[in-house]
Amino acid sequence: MVESIADYAKWSLTNHLKVLRKMICLVPDDKIQFRPTPEQKSVSEIVHHVLSATQTHIFAVRDGVGRQEHSTVKGMDPGTLKSTSELLAHMDGVSDTVGRVMGEITPEQLDAAITYTQWNDYTVDARRSLLFFIEELIHHRGQISVYLRLLGIAPPHLYDYS
Repeated sequence: MVESIADYAKWSLTNHLKVLRKMICLVPDDKIQFRPTPEQKSVSEIVHHVLSATQTHIFAVRDGVGRQEHSTVKGMDPGTLKSTSELLAHMDGVSDTVGRVMGEITPEQLDAAITYTQWNDYTVDARRSLLFFIEELIHHRGQISVYLRLLGIAPPHLYDYS
């Protein structure tokens, strides 16, 4: 049962990442750098962006401040990934870390304002910050769904949380 914004964020993160993971499992290794046009991000760059945004916001809620280093996905250079399994390993690592950090967030931290120093000291309440990463995840999950269709691959149902 979802009783708070933190519960919703945990539920959302868990389930939307499950679907994104299913999508990435469908991407052939030779298409991990696929991009529909030169201006768009590749599959691996989109996933890196999602992981980075998720880390950025959850660490900011925990720490009360957003910092550029929060966005670093250790060991991941999306431009050099060669396989789906490499990308999935990074997803799993970030998912585990974010899940652990989310479990440590207190009601007091959710009541706090967060200042993102990397974005010109932009300040927002912690609950809204949690919603930002959920929106980002859902948006890019849809983008990967379109990429799969462009590759001739039927994506999994967007709400298949099993």
